[in-house]
Amino acid sequence: MNKSNRFGRVVNPEWATVSNRIGWLLETRFHGNRSAMAKRIGFSHTIIARVVGGANPGPRLRDAIATHLHVDPDWLRTGKGQPFAVSATDPSSAMPVSGVLLPGPPQHHQDQIIHWITVPEVVSSPSRYWLTLRAVQPIVRQPSSGFRTGDHLLMETDPAKFPSETDLFDHLCVLRSLTGGVELRLAMVRYYPASIDDGDARLEADVTEPAETEKHVVEHVYRHYPDGEVRHQARRSPLAENRSLVTMPPVVRYTDIVSVWLKVLRRPSA
Repeated sequence: MNKSNRFGRVVNPEWATVSNRIGWLLETRFHGNRSAMAKRIGFSHTIIARVVGGANPGPRLRDAIATHLHVDPDWLRTGKGQPFAVSATDPSSAMPVSGVLLPGPPQHHQDQIIHWITVPEVVSSPSRYWLTLRAVQPIVRQPSSGFRTGDHLLMETDPAKFPSETDLFDHLCVLRSLTGGVELRLAMVRYYPASIDDGDARLEADVTEPAETEKHVVEHVYRHYPDGEVRHQARRSPLAENRSLVTMPPVVRYTDIVSVWLKVLRRPSA
């Protein structure tokens, strides 16, 4: 039975046993490369293979993993808490990659990490993560956005490092729902100053998406001519309210911003 952690989310089932947890570290940190993991922790790849296969790891192996991979020993032993300490720094400068929008710092949502990557020209930070855009994200279905499925976006989750409210001008942000739900959305956020024509200062978020199935109104037009002829024409026109689906109010608060794209894009080669 899956358990929920202190953030109310279901813990990754891959953390069920110590062997599972070491297997998860192997996949996320070393892309399944047992030799690379063995070299880092100072053990043979055959030992790692046996442990990942279900053998119980000894205390020396657990200590080596905790020391060299900056893993919390209690998490490794029991599965409770998070794998990596918030204050831990990895000498490899690797940063986590997630396939979903995170509701906070990656260190607090490590069960959503799918792997780690090192990009030399990008400075690592505990508050940053790479977001992998998937086909389900509406932004990749908008050709004008320029984004593609598989693109990695560098996201900043520390509010102290966000642009100021007045500096937000079409910044791509992750927003929390204003209706109290848990859904997070990507949106372009822009600040509008107060003016006589536009009213109070505000932040607007462009969260409009194309509808999956566009509904239409069928208009039946009958034209009567002097000679008695009646001509019929049926015209289909989309309902204005169904041309797009707006799932969040257009006006948002600065505190609704969960993370901001740092305008750094990594496009892995096909």
